[in-house]
Amino acid sequence: MNNSLSDNFQRALRFTLKSGNICHILLIAAIFCISDAVSISHLLAYRSSSGMAMLLQLAAALLMTYKLLDNAARLRLGLDGEPVPLAPTSVIGAELPWGMIALGFVIGVLAGIIGAYLQIYRPELIYVLLILLFVTIFALNPLVTLAVLKAESSVAAFSPRQWRDAINDIGVSRYFALLGITGAMLAVVFLIIYIGIDPAIEEKLGSAMFIQAYDGGETFSLPAFMYFYYFLANTLLVAIAFFNQHCYACAYPRTDNNNPNFLYG
Repeated sequence: MNNSLSDNFQRALRFTLKSGNICHILLIAAIFCISDAVSISHLLAYRSSSGMAMLLQLAAALLMTYKLLDNAARLRLGLDGEPVPLAPTSVIGAELPWGMIALGFVIGVLAGIIGAYLQIYRPELIYVLLILLFVTIFALNPLVTLAVLKAESSVAAFSPRQWRDAINDIGVSRYFALLGITGAMLAVVFLIIYIGIDPAIEEKLGSAMFIQAYDGGETFSLPAFMYFYYFLANTLLVAIAFFNQHCYACAYPRTDNNNPNFLYG
């Protein structure tokens, strides 16, 4: 069975809207929101980056990696009709996501080394590097996820052969169609946040900072509306990340509990 993309998108949407996933989306968005607030408050007070903000971002990223991999496994097992547990993992081992985390770390380190070189010799190419980094992670994500789930081993995250098998399992045309559609949805969310909302928020923030400076305050505090903005923006980004990942998982070869044969989602 090979369901249409529209069927898979409907299945992914229903799964994303389950209460367990909504709780995780809101929790992860709240952690990112706190991180953003801590970061900007620390920057205003001390003119430097915040270690606490970085730790919060890492915690949110780890929680999201665990939950999304577990969700992909549940969809592969045909468990999308059951409630989504509040625990980060339910059908995968706690060690399974570490291969994906390690791969992301390796890609980040390589990008950092190249970025440091470009910053010195070709600073105009930094944005090109960032775009290539995003595209690489975006394209590898569905393949690495399926490779890890099929092999039930975190080591599969580093296996190009298993990446190739994953794209064959999904179907080449189906894989690129999924990337195109999910990429377009992500782009729309970015445009809404950074073109539709962000300019107005920056203007309000500038006015609030000017008023605090005019009042003679020695330190600046973050206006209350910024917390709402950070939470809204992060909720939109985390929600689309969950939905996109569920779209990929709905196209993976599927093993139902009562049927050992692979079926497409």
